[in-house]
Amino acid sequence: PPSVTTLSRLRHLDVRESGLTGPIPSEIGRLTSLRHLFLNYNRLTSTIPESWTRMDGLRDFRVAGNRLRGTLPLCSLPACRNSKLEMISASENLFSGTVPSLLSALPKLRVLWLHENRFTGTIPPSLSNASGKCECFSFQGRRAHALGLSCFYLWNTQFFSC
Repeated sequence: PPSVTTLSRLRHLDVRESGLTGPIPSEIGRLTSLRHLFLNYNRLTSTIPESWTRMDGLRDFRVAGNRLRGTLPLCSLPACRNSKLEMISASENLFSGTVPSLLSALPKLRVLWLHENRFTGTIPPSLSNASGKCECFSFQGRRAHALGLSCFYLWNTQFFSC
């Protein structure tokens, strides 16, 4: 319910597999104390509101298994460098566009799951620099073999020559 966004000290919001439908409310950005946001495996649609980037203490962001579309909104570069995000789980959606190169600027990122989306282009080379700190990447990727990642999962992937 919208009233949950008035809980300014809320640190953990877990509504995974709760049958939620419709868009993610933009008011979610008011939860600036939130550390863990689990919205995965519902029937959420629309895009991720830009307001989520204001949750600068967020460590775990999970929206996998919905019908979200558009691009992945990320922080600006200075904010990314101060980000506490350790996990992004956005697989099994309808995200499109390119995989954001700013993901490599997230200093604490350990797990990144983006498989089964509609991304185009190549995985940004800057993410290969992040491979030393990341424990697990998963992409639905083209030309993915160029990255030297320690853990690289690919689901429903087609490889094309570079």
